[in-house]
Amino acid sequence: MRKKKKVLFISHVLDGSGAPRSLLYLLRFFPEEARSHYLFYLLGLRRKELLPSFQELCEEARVITASSPQTLPGKALERLQSLPAIWRYLKQVVPDLVFINSAANSRALFLSRLAGYRTWVYVHEFDEGFVKLARLRRKAILLSERALVTNPLQITWLRKEVGFKGPVEILPNALPPLSPPPPPKDPAFLAFRKRYSFLLGMAGYISRLKGWDLFLEVIKGFLPYGEMGFVVVGDFVNPSEKMAFLKEVEALGLGERFYLTGLKEDALPYLGCLDCVAITSRSETFSRVALEAMACGVPVVSFRVGSIKAVFPQGYPYLVPPFEVEKFVRCVKEIKELKDRTPLEKMLKARARLFEAPRIAKRFARMLKEAFS
Repeated sequence: MRKKKKVLFISHVLDGSGAPRSLLYLLRFFPEEARSHYLFYLLGLRRKELLPSFQELCEEARVITASSPQTLPGKALERLQSLPAIWRYLKQVVPDLVFINSAANSRALFLSRLAGYRTWVYVHEFDEGFVKLARLRRKAILLSERALVTNPLQITWLRKEVGFKGPVEILPNALPPLSPPPPPKDPAFLAFRKRYSFLLGMAGYISRLKGWDLFLEVIKGFLPYGEMGFVVVGDFVNPSEKMAFLKEVEALGLGERFYLTGLKEDALPYLGCLDCVAITSRSETFSRVALEAMACGVPVVSFRVGSIKAVFPQGYPYLVPPFEVEKFVRCVKEIKELKDRTPLEKMLKARARLFEAPRIAKRFARMLKEAFS
């Protein structure tokens, strides 16, 4: 009988953000006929929102630090304490392959190669996505045997900027099979929705990199439009930035016209209630928010940053040069004034179907099979 191969996935976080959620869908929709050949293990370095979901899909799934420290000394200590924990788990599992889910996880890359294990890295970033130590993290990518990326522009970046010589393959972010999302079970939000004829929102784990300050500038273009409401589907990474954002919202007199949902395990029901999604990020690779909005048929206006154009249909008209806020506002107004959004909705949903998880997971299964052939 063929011995099952052990694959250890190491994720820098297990929250609901794009990288861990993409990994979750790869495993949840991994082809049944291929699953019998593998034993999946998972180690998360911090946060645990998705841990129960991963535990259903793996032989074992655990997380080192349940929550993220907020102070710089706390973050430094957390990183140091994770090193022996990663090393011990590597030696406990003795994997045939280590799959590092994010190039930000340079610690796991280094320790996996030091231990002599085959190592792949799933790159979800460009330089701007590395909060700190970008040069070190780029160098760490070179330790991996193979790199997976979400789009062609990242291949160019890896080859020319990082100097990666190994095999590179595209594995886009994945969506669960598309179906109309149910309305959210949130009476307060549903009451807010009814008050406005048009809702403009941003979504995800909000940070300065995601452009919350630019979103505020966009909102200012709609202050006279009292029939419009504004939503953040998600929450802020940094509490001080959240306070600054909410303070500015109040200063603009928008307290009653703004709704913050907080983090949700499933954002699709909320995204499906929006009339337009704004992506004001300073950098993007393959935006999960854009994919999920498209899956709901909700138009997206985005700055044309990083490789985000790879998400949308060719010639998509609502990509704005960075960071032209006035043009961004004009695009949202154009969507608001459309008499019939049905053609746009159909186009977006058709594009989103190309990224359904069963299709992407099948491609990943092929990669694993070829690696062990």
